[in-house]
Amino acid sequence: ICNNFKMTSIQYHKMPKSSWLVPGGNRDQKHQLFLKKRFPMNSEIKKNLGGPLSEVFFSNLSTATKDRVGCLPKLHGPGKELWVSPSDVLIGKPVVKPLYDNRLNLARTHHWIMEFGGKKLKQISDKHIKDLQDALTQKEKDMVEKSKLLMEDTVKGVQIKMAEKNKEETKKAVNSLTKTFNAKLLETVLYVKQKMEQKFNEQLKETNEIMSQELENALKAKEKYLHKEYLFQLDWEKNICFEHYQNQLKQLQKKYFHLLNKAQQSFEHDLACIKTSMESEYVNNLIELQNKQFLDSHASKKEMELVFENWYMQELDKEIAYKDLKILDLEKNTASITEKTYRQESKIKDLYTQFQKFINFALKEKPGQAEYLLSLEHLLNENWSEISKKSIISKDDLILESQLIAKTIMELIMKNMFYPTDLEENECSSSQKKTNTENIAQEIEIQRIANRALKVLGESKSPSGSLEEFTKKRLNSLQIIFAKYPSISNFFEK
Repeated sequence: ICNNFKMTSIQYHKMPKSSWLVPGGNRDQKHQLFLKKRFPMNSEIKKNLGGPLSEVFFSNLSTATKDRVGCLPKLHGPGKELWVSPSDVLIGKPVVKPLYDNRLNLARTHHWIMEFGGKKLKQISDKHIKDLQDALTQKEKDMVEKSKLLMEDTVKGVQIKMAEKNKEETKKAVNSLTKTFNAKLLETVLYVKQKMEQKFNEQLKETNEIMSQELENALKAKEKYLHKEYLFQLDWEKNICFEHYQNQLKQLQKKYFHLLNKAQQSFEHDLACIKTSMESEYVNNLIELQNKQFLDSHASKKEMELVFENWYMQELDKEIAYKDLKILDLEKNTASITEKTYRQESKIKDLYTQFQKFINFALKEKPGQAEYLLSLEHLLNENWSEISKKSIISKDDLILESQLIAKTIMELIMKNMFYPTDLEENECSSSQKKTNTENIAQEIEIQRIANRALKVLGESKSPSGSLEEFTKKRLNSLQIIFAKYPSISNFFEK
């Protein structure tokens, strides 16, 4: 009965429906639950397995397991409530009374009232709980013994009487007996437990109210005293700290004022030194910069002079030589043209005389009578007189005029005449002209190169030699200049 009573307060672990009786399913979990003695109740097994399968399952269980699951039929009990005297009811119940002692009075005024009250409250509550537990266990033991005796007597009588009857009637009888007995037992236990808890709660409430009121008063008084004491200590420490702070502040002000003056003096001295050094460095830098600029300008000036002397003057010399050659060519051309015109005039005069003779012969005139038709001297004199009357004309214009006159005469008289002697003379004159110009140009070039080599090498006398020697000396002089001043070579490479 006691075991059945305890099973109602056990919280069992709900198992899954699909894996409760599966071989190998949740075996470890079932084993742990078996060791902890946690089993599903009768109603849960019937709900999960159903009626027929649950009956087969219950029939294969042991008696102890059936008792834990709740399959055994309960005893009905006496059927009516037994009479119990008031003295028997109070057996084993502790009577809680307030304690009156001098120590309680001391605790009301003493500073360790909290510790004392806590200890006393714990002692009283522990003693009261222990007395209640002892009374309940004793009462439970007596009732268990009585119930066991009654159950044994009833079971023996029922077994003797109901041996001949069917199993179903025995089951019904046992179930009805256990139900009634358990119901009565539960009612009595609940009643006793309720009364004891009510009495205990009332007594505990009274003691708690009394002690809490006393503790509250003591704590308020102690709080006021400590508050005043802490305020006084706080003001005292505040004044001490303020005085200490003022003293330290004065010392630090003196110290840092001295350090500040010292640092300012050192800073001014360092600043003056830096200023003088920077001024001197600035002057030195200016001097160095001016010297560098002067050296650069002097070097660039030298380079420009060398470039001018070595290259620009050479180009000018070449140009002068070219102009001189051109002038010589023009002079030779004018000389050849004048010579040619003179020869042409002499030939034309001869031709005119012959032609005049022919006219005189044709007209049967006397010599000198028919010259009015074609007089070369008269025409030439008229042309030269007109040219002299005009403004000053250059030599080229005169040559052009003479060429035009000769051309007109040749067109009139010598249209179909060819003189091989003139062509040969022209070819000879052109070849002579080429040889003469080449010789003159070569001589001028030799003279120019010789002068340039003398200037570069610093020689006073003109060296005797061929053109190759002069060119070699010129190349040597240029190599010396390029080695001294590489910027010139870079300039001419560009």
